[in-house]
Amino acid sequence: VGEIGLDHRAPYAAHRAEQARAFREQLALARALDRPVVLHVVRAHGEVLAVLKGDGVPRAGGVVHAFSGSVEVMQAYLALGLHISLAGPVAHPRSRRLHAAAAAVPAHRLLVETDAPDQPPPGVPGRNEPAVLPQVIAAVAALRGTPVAQVGAQAAANARRLFGLT
Repeated sequence: VGEIGLDHRAPYAAHRAEQARAFREQLALARALDRPVVLHVVRAHGEVLAVLKGDGVPRAGGVVHAFSGSVEVMQAYLALGLHISLAGPVAHPRSRRLHAAAAAVPAHRLLVETDAPDQPPPGVPGRNEPAVLPQVIAAVAALRGTPVAQVGAQAAANARRLFGLT
């Protein structure tokens, strides 16, 4: 079920109460249907974690998509059984916080994505697209000191397992 979550960027921040209500309802639906969630979290990690801890994560689990937090925030999501997905910003040289997260996420909880059409990696002019996924995988592999093929295969296996695609 998703993308679901909280987005506290302007202009969305003006609708925090509605977002919180919708998030809780969507989370309850995912639990009732035993489906994983795809979490959209922008400037709201503390609040999303509080809801997940209070209301519960679906047994089917989920993923924090286009993760943007610190290693400490990542560890809180991992403790709830969630996966972490990294997108284009992990390839930016100044994204030190994401670099640390990419290096620290356990291999069995790692996913990768483009978040197209948003968040392109450096050097991608205009809108992002799925064809740049190899750049994201290469950036994650370099940060982890792991072969590109291994990161790609592990992330694909994790996605198949999480979403029941095996």
